[in-house]
Amino acid sequence: MPRGLQIVGLVAPQERLKGDYAKAGRRFGAAELRAARARHADTIRFQVSQFGLDPQDPIYAPDYLNEVEKAVQMARGLGFTVIVSLQAERHAGRNDRCLLPDAGAERAWSRLAPAFTDDHGVMLQLYNEPVAKTVDSAAWRTWLSGGPARTAKRGQCTSVGMQRLVDRIRSQHVGNVLIVSGLGVKTTLANAPQVNDPAEPRDPQLVYAVHYPLLTGSLTAAWKRDFGDLAASEPVMVTEWNASSGWQCNPNVPAHAQLLLDYLSAHHIGIVGFAFDHPNTIVKNWKHVPTTYDHFHCGRQYHGGPGELLFRYFAHAAAASGG
Repeated sequence: MPRGLQIVGLVAPQERLKGDYAKAGRRFGAAELRAARARHADTIRFQVSQFGLDPQDPIYAPDYLNEVEKAVQMARGLGFTVIVSLQAERHAGRNDRCLLPDAGAERAWSRLAPAFTDDHGVMLQLYNEPVAKTVDSAAWRTWLSGGPARTAKRGQCTSVGMQRLVDRIRSQHVGNVLIVSGLGVKTTLANAPQVNDPAEPRDPQLVYAVHYPLLTGSLTAAWKRDFGDLAASEPVMVTEWNASSGWQCNPNVPAHAQLLLDYLSAHHIGIVGFAFDHPNTIVKNWKHVPTTYDHFHCGRQYHGGPGELLFRYFAHAAAASGG
């Protein structure tokens, strides 16, 4: 059950980072990771740019892979498990991605995955937030096996599918745990087809991931449908989560966020908070002061977030596990 924190400062080559992401990139270092450790985190999730890693992409940066490797080595040296997640959304340097993994993702993994083959404390998340217009059986077939897909600007692209990414990585003799993301931003794994691990067909080294579980409606039923049922038989993780006043807000968010953490604990599902280096998410500022739900209300201005709640959850989990 990873107790994870996301770092956004490596989501693109430094010259392509903008706004708070550029500030996060300049501030990243061992002091930040030690601050994360002080919050009882044991896992760091780095999002990295498909575009910066793909040799055929216009913003490919030859030195970027080395930058990613050094960051991972730093986190590992401080005792963290690491998730390296391939990102192709706008913060990764461009805003016209294929909404499902394409040949660029495959080329990026061909460079990225072998860098970590000797360290199984590094997990590889195949593609951040794959999206389909409608989550139905046809969308799941394309998610798994590839086919026609849409771009972020409503153009056409061709997905290679999750199974091909797994097969490509395993063909390079990379045995690390692979994380497969479900469909959507508020992600579901309901009716997801099984991904095969050719290296370990009887004991697949795969984890399935969701983001931002619903905090409205019939909560337990939604969580059970979207990831709880699968978690009964397969490893599942929430690899990105925040619940603030300006993000999918409703007045019951503080209470429902606690219910979600209780549900995850009961079902042995780890969580990664977004983001330890992005103000007004789980932290208020660059000093990593946790956000709170004090005086919480929904609105376009920032009026609270789950940092204090999440860090308290991590502290209790760490005490219970002796770590």
